[in-house]
Amino acid sequence: MATSVEEPKKLKLYSYWRSSCSCRVRIGLNLKGLDYEYKAVNLLKGEQFSPEFLKLNPIGYVPVLEDDGIKIADSFAILLYLEEKYPQHPLLPCDLQKRAINYQAANIVSSSIQPLQNLAILKYIGEKVSPDEKLPWVQHHIGNGFAALEKLLKDYAGKYATGDEVFLADLFIAPQIHGAIKRFSLDMTKYPLLSRLNEAYEELPAFKDAMPENQPDTPAEERGIKGLVHVVVIQKQNRRTRLVGLHNLVFYYFCINRNTESSGGGNKEDPIPNQNSKKLKLYSYWRSSCSWRVAIALNFKGLEYENISVDLPKGEQFTPEFLKLNPLGCVPVLVDEDIVVSESLAILMASLSISPLNFYLEEKYHQHPLLPNDIERRTVNYQKYIEEKISPDEKLPWAQHQIGKGFTGIDLRSVLLQDTKLSSILDISDCVSIAAALEKLLRNYAGKYATGEEIFLADVFLAPQIRNAIKRFSVDMTEFPLLSRLNEAYKELPAFQEAMLD
Repeated sequence: MATSVEEPKKLKLYSYWRSSCSCRVRIGLNLKGLDYEYKAVNLLKGEQFSPEFLKLNPIGYVPVLEDDGIKIADSFAILLYLEEKYPQHPLLPCDLQKRAINYQAANIVSSSIQPLQNLAILKYIGEKVSPDEKLPWVQHHIGNGFAALEKLLKDYAGKYATGDEVFLADLFIAPQIHGAIKRFSLDMTKYPLLSRLNEAYEELPAFKDAMPENQPDTPAEERGIKGLVHVVVIQKQNRRTRLVGLHNLVFYYFCINRNTESSGGGNKEDPIPNQNSKKLKLYSYWRSSCSWRVAIALNFKGLEYENISVDLPKGEQFTPEFLKLNPLGCVPVLVDEDIVVSESLAILMASLSISPLNFYLEEKYHQHPLLPNDIERRTVNYQKYIEEKISPDEKLPWAQHQIGKGFTGIDLRSVLLQDTKLSSILDISDCVSIAAALEKLLRNYAGKYATGEEIFLADVFLAPQIRNAIKRFSVDMTEFPLLSRLNEAYKELPAFQEAMLD
C-alpha cells in the first residue's frame, strides 16, 4: 500500500524497513486504507541524524508521519493521531476494560521490550561487554515481556489479542513476534497464545504488506520471504538479569473523556461530582517518577485514592500478590473496583475520548481533561510522553547523560543499572540530545506550561522527571532554559507538589 509516487497532500511516512516501530504504523495505515508515500531512512547509514531529518524529529528516530503540514514522531503518537483524524477501522474497542488491556499490551511492547533490543543498546553491549552477550540479552528481555503478555491476554484473547477483531494491541504485538522469530531466534513454543496470534496475523494482508521483507527499502537478500517465518533456535543462557519494566502506561487511565462539542482546555472546572464512591487504590513507590505522574493526575482531577506502598529495593514488586496485579512487576498500578490498570501511560491514557478515541480515567472521570482540543497541540503532548540507559561508580554520570538526552522515564537505565556486566556502558555520544530535542519540540507551543497556558499531559510527565533530574542526579538545568522555566511554574501547583512529597 506504500507508493513511491508523490501526490499533493498525500501522507508521508519516514520509515526503515526493519524498524518494528515503523511497522506498527504501516499496519495502522493499511488497516485504515490510507495511501501514503514511503520515505526510506537508512538507520545503518545514520540518515536519521541528518540535518534534514532532525528538522522532522529532533530526537532522530523513525517513524515520522507528515500529514498536511503536521509532523508526528513516534509510533504510539502517530497511531493515536491517526485514530482521531481517520476514524475508519477503529483501533480501540468500545469496552473500557478491553481498551485498557490494549493500552497495556501495546506499552509492554513499546516500553518494556523494544527499547531493550534497539540498535544503540545492542551496539554498546557488543562493544563494551561482549558480542556474545547480545543475543542472550535480547532473548531474555523479549521472553520476559512475552511471558507478561501471555498472562495479560489470557482472559481476553480471541482470534486476535483482545477478541475477534484487530485492535491496537495487535499492531504492536505482530511486529515484535516477527522480530523475535526472524532476528533473534526466540523459542516461541514457550508462548502458545502469542504463537497462535502470530498465525492469525499471517492471514491478514494489512499485516503482511507492512512486514519488513515487503518494504521499498528492503535489501534484495531479504525480499521474497512470505509471512512470518518460523525459525526456532533454543540457546541456553548462563546468566540472567532481572527485568524492571519500563512503565509509561499507567498514565492513560486518566487522559480525557472529551467529545467534539467540548470546548476549552484542561483546567476548566467540571460540575460532575466525584464519582469514585469506592476509593481508588494506587500501588506506588515513593521515588518512582512513573508513580508521581499518576498521583499528579489523580490530584488534578480531585480523586481520592488509597496509596499502597510497594518497596522496590526490597523486591515487593515481584511477590506473587503483586504479580497478579501486574505480571511485569512494575509500579504504578491503579485498581478501580474490578478494573486493574498498570503502566503510567495506560492509566492516564485509557480514558482519552476524542471522537472515537477513549482513554480510561479521562473517560470515567471527566473533570480536568489532560489533552487539548487542538489536534496539533494534542499531538505534541503525545510525543512528549512517548520519548523515553553503567559500574556503580558511573551511575551518576550515566543518569546525568541520559537525563540530559531526555526528560521522560529513567526505566531503561534502571534495567541496565542492575546488570554489573553492563557497568561500562555509559556514553551514547552518537545519539541526539533528547533534552535539546524537547526544547525544540516545545519552543513553538510552550506558554506558562509545556503546550500553552493550561496544564496537559506533557506537564504530567515533565514535572516528575525534572524533579528527579535536579534532586537525585544533580543535572545542570542551566542548559535547559525552557524546562527550567516550566519547573518554576510546576512549583506553584499544589496538585503537582503534593504528588511528589519525599
